[in-house]
Amino acid sequence: MMAFKAPYISLLLVSGLAIAGCDRTPEEGRGTESGHARPAEVGASASSAVEAPSRGEFSLQEISDLIAQGDFQRADTVIRSMLSGDPSNAPVLFMAARSAHGQGKLDEAIESLKLIPPEHPEAGFPAMGQAADWLLDADRLAEAEVALEAMLDQYGDLAPVHRRLADLFNSQARRIESAEHVRALIRLGDVTEKELLSLTTLSVPYHDQLSDENEPTPASQNAPSSIDMRDLARAKEMLIQRNLEPASVLAQRLREQFPQSTAVAALEGRVYEALQRDDALRGWIASLPAGIEREPEYWTTLGTWMLRSGEPEPAIRAFCEAVQLDPTDRVAYLRLSEALAAVGEIDAAERVAARKTLLADAWQLALNVGLHRESRSGDMRLLAETLDQLGRPWEALSWRMVLAHESGRLEDAMPELIAAREALLQSDTEAAKSDRLCGVDPSNWRMPDRASLAGDSATMVASREIGIPPSQQRSIRLVDVAAQIGIDFRYHNNREPEAKRLRMFQVNGGGIAVLDYDRDGWMDFYFCDAGGRPNDAHDSYPNRLYRNLNGTATAEVALASQSDDRSYGQGVTAADLNQDGFTDLVVANIGENLLYINNGDGTFTRTVIDGSEAWTSGCVCGDLDGDALPEIVEINYIDDESAFTTECWGDGFDCSPRIFGACQDRLLKRNGQGDWVAMDSVAPSALKPNYGFAGIIANFDREHGNDVFVSNDTKDNFFWVSRTRDETTPYVIDNQAELRGCATGDLAQPQGCMGVTGGDFNRDGKLDFCVSNYWNEPSNLYIQGQRGFFTDSAAQFGIAAPSRETVGFGIQAVDLDRDGWLDLSVLNGHVFDPAENGTPEVPFRMLPQLFQGGPRGFTLVEPDHESDDPTASFWTTPTLGRTLVRTDFNRDGKPDLVANSLDSSVAVLANLTDTGHWLRLELVGTASERDAVGAEVVVTCGDQTFHQWRLAGGYMGANDPVIDIGLGASDRVDNMEIHWPSGNIQSFADVAADMHYLVIENDERLHVPK
Repeated sequence: MMAFKAPYISLLLVSGLAIAGCDRTPEEGRGTESGHARPAEVGASASSAVEAPSRGEFSLQEISDLIAQGDFQRADTVIRSMLSGDPSNAPVLFMAARSAHGQGKLDEAIESLKLIPPEHPEAGFPAMGQAADWLLDADRLAEAEVALEAMLDQYGDLAPVHRRLADLFNSQARRIESAEHVRALIRLGDVTEKELLSLTTLSVPYHDQLSDENEPTPASQNAPSSIDMRDLARAKEMLIQRNLEPASVLAQRLREQFPQSTAVAALEGRVYEALQRDDALRGWIASLPAGIEREPEYWTTLGTWMLRSGEPEPAIRAFCEAVQLDPTDRVAYLRLSEALAAVGEIDAAERVAARKTLLADAWQLALNVGLHRESRSGDMRLLAETLDQLGRPWEALSWRMVLAHESGRLEDAMPELIAAREALLQSDTEAAKSDRLCGVDPSNWRMPDRASLAGDSATMVASREIGIPPSQQRSIRLVDVAAQIGIDFRYHNNREPEAKRLRMFQVNGGGIAVLDYDRDGWMDFYFCDAGGRPNDAHDSYPNRLYRNLNGTATAEVALASQSDDRSYGQGVTAADLNQDGFTDLVVANIGENLLYINNGDGTFTRTVIDGSEAWTSGCVCGDLDGDALPEIVEINYIDDESAFTTECWGDGFDCSPRIFGACQDRLLKRNGQGDWVAMDSVAPSALKPNYGFAGIIANFDREHGNDVFVSNDTKDNFFWVSRTRDETTPYVIDNQAELRGCATGDLAQPQGCMGVTGGDFNRDGKLDFCVSNYWNEPSNLYIQGQRGFFTDSAAQFGIAAPSRETVGFGIQAVDLDRDGWLDLSVLNGHVFDPAENGTPEVPFRMLPQLFQGGPRGFTLVEPDHESDDPTASFWTTPTLGRTLVRTDFNRDGKPDLVANSLDSSVAVLANLTDTGHWLRLELVGTASERDAVGAEVVVTCGDQTFHQWRLAGGYMGANDPVIDIGLGASDRVDNMEIHWPSGNIQSFADVAADMHYLVIENDERLHVPK
């Protein structure tokens, strides 16, 4: 989040409102400062606050001159002499304080100021203000806080004092306390625009004082040599940036230094929960200071912990407590909606989710206003309307006042604004507070039991600690054999020689599909190409199809097979669309999308998909309505012609997709005439425009039919869940990403989501998925807990920190070493050269990453840059990585990878690992759709159980359709069950491992392909 650059405007000055009390002096309870007070304005000098005494040996001015000249000895002599005759002389006491302060004797200076009675008509207020300012300058924050609060107690509502307290609390990330003082400034009619902006979201640091939340924290900030309460803001900033390990270290140091601070304790718990360290959380909750219940972050931590641990009921109560304390916390509202949905309170969950959406809208609008974007006036008007809907009318009125001033109609708007203010003064604020809960009654839900949480409750076992002994990790070896087998393809994103000078449409890469198009038993390779003009079906390099010749060579056959499309290629998928046993292709372009229907004779018939003139990132196919026929999901990206011409380089360029119009996805069904038309069983929530990148189809929740997850760039993801509607339409697709926990990251922030892959990462028998993200945004590892509900567990499973400083695209989950645990492979590379925008420390080309899976999560395999082993070269060469798919191209039973990039030839990574045992299953549906997308396989070997699914989709590509299972040390399968999408279940006992089987629905035999 960028630091706000809005002007520092006092609404009292721009409006000219004569609000009651504005002219009162301190002794009447109100100052006259305009809101621009600096320290000297709060703590004014005594010589200006009171008249000098009658002339004696020295005047106050002469004493002041001595202090200014550094002649403290002479000044002190004079001061002592004058005080000996009049110990309570306020002006001289002020001079004594100034002299002591000039000599570095702060305590002595403060004591002198304390001798001046607060009720002194001229010197009391300046003395208290000067003491507060000196304490602030000396970083004695707690004492300064006490001094400023005492000024409010003594003199009433003073705008400069409220402002100083707001700044003080904001500097320490004590945002709830700061907000109370900003609200006081609003009621006094003396609030600045920055202060208004600070109220938008209180659960994040005050970004006007901190660095960009999307920028990496410098190493020097990770471990400050000394600690004060302002480091609480730094720790919270690290949390927001997902820089969790340094945040944890800093939070622990703060807790040691300030053990009784509830704000520090609450933040420490929040960091531990972000890291999902249950042992640390148990220790934390057993040592909390008194008064912790007043911190909303404490309740958010408890709620998130409870929800992650499968206890939504007490989580609901905790989140209710949190949002009553902080009604701006998007995370708490999002998690509250998830918890309500998990217990079946769908209506309440949707109301809460709608409020969270309003909060997100307010945050984005405030950001736009603060950055002075062209839409500032319109955004300000919408912001005021949104704040009204959120029950925050004082903020809304203040923004309308700023808008009236900027638009030059303040005089005309004044009567209406004054009337609105008077109405608010008479209104019932309790009604607005009740709206915070969206109709949820907290008393219906039990409180979290702190005593049980502090113990080692059986219900609080971390999801990855599932009791399976760790396996001995093998060294994974993958070597590029593309040239050896005759594949020489390289994707062209443009024809220009300068790879750094890219436009928006040239950065996403090209698709790869693995398919056996000729049904000879060997997987073939189809590559999308581009390079020409977008929306031109004849201007780019042709797509390429390589026929696999027994795993040792290939032949390029695109022209002969009539599949050499010359559109600007993006993604591609493979599916048997007409259920004839031959795999077809769906090619996604910037422009018309194409079907290549397999004729069964080595050729394809080209067909344009009607209405597909958009920018489509990729397509994914599977049965979505339960009729045993595949549908097509077109995942669309940008709908804005300017994206094809905007130059994305040079100082200050901003080619985020969000500056362009978003595009609506399409879900297509084949009708009785053979045409592909829009599905009618899709809820409106699934059809909102977005920036779609990748999709994956499976029956995630094992209910009804298949579901679809779509990763969206910079906006909330989609999770289209199938649910029943009526007898004529078995399933309807409805977006429930927010309610199911996978719309955003774990801090409720949209991310730049690109690739997606799925599997059972913790081997609890439920389908999880992993999403690769943009720079400074760790990958998401969505672990399924309660059926159909997910928790982002990237930190717990060890991939958050290593993925944070990457831009991830293609990602694959497959057990490369066959130890029974899925591994993760990720291709990385930036979209535009950061050096072109003045940030050369951020890399353009990036290394791919390999995470080896195990019972305790993932371990990043560090590349050996000194190795002469040819298998190391792929992992030690930075590229602009994009599409990644998996296959077993040489049929040796070991999964291989195929990788594409913007700046190098495609790599075919043969797996040379010394592996454990395995099983590969090719499924053919009969009652189900032929490709059997959504099928689940459950394999039992002794006391070990393995689950795998027939998934469709990924980042702009299609994997080998075979279900691939690593079995570790098990050389036989005791039992194997196939759960077909139709509902049929087939079982096979005593199955030999290390085999490839063909399984046909309702056929009791296992077939071994030739």
